[in-house]
Amino acid sequence: MAQETRCHALKNLRVIALSFSLLLMGNLAMSQLPTATILGAVKDSTSAVIPGAAITAKNVETGLTRTGVSAEDGSYRFSALPVGSYEVRVELPGFRTEVHRYFDPSAFTLQDAGFLGSSGRNYLTGPGYTNLDFSLGKNIPVKQLGDSGALDFRGEFFNILNHPNFAMNDLSRQVFAGAANGETPLPTAGVINTTGSARSRQIQFALKLLF
Repeated sequence: MAQETRCHALKNLRVIALSFSLLLMGNLAMSQLPTATILGAVKDSTSAVIPGAAITAKNVETGLTRTGVSAEDGSYRFSALPVGSYEVRVELPGFRTEVHRYFDPSAFTLQDAGFLGSSGRNYLTGPGYTNLDFSLGKNIPVKQLGDSGALDFRGEFFNILNHPNFAMNDLSRQVFAGAANGETPLPTAGVINTTGSARSRQIQFALKLLF
């Protein structure tokens, strides 16, 4: 599961394939806590890899910070992270620091109390939704059970490509707390960390005997 983000920055540094795929491992064992993995690669505008870039992943809810450096092939990976909302920062001398978010909350300002803002309704388009289901069936006649006797096999595959469908929740949509004038954007603004109601790949098989 990967999400590609381009960073329009000095010298066109971009972050490729930032994956906010929260790998929920807790379902495998009751005693195992859910964990998350963030991975990706850093490349420039010519698709040349950028090694040695400083990568920082910060949990915006708890302040937990993990740091690393992009490898020779530009890749990086943070494993076994507590599930939550993370801000990913990419830094390299000669390039502008880039923070990965779905939208830039610094493009907004909080209007003074008693005044309406200028943002319209439904101005932000969320992540797209992609899903492919597939099914197959086979009817095998069983003459020993009479003319209508048969063994019916069916296989069903939901989200067969296992495509991640990210979703925005109230935390990611809200830019300001709205408690005072001159507020800075909330750290959770623009951060997507959930696939909402979308499900991962599911496979089921069935056999039915007709007689």
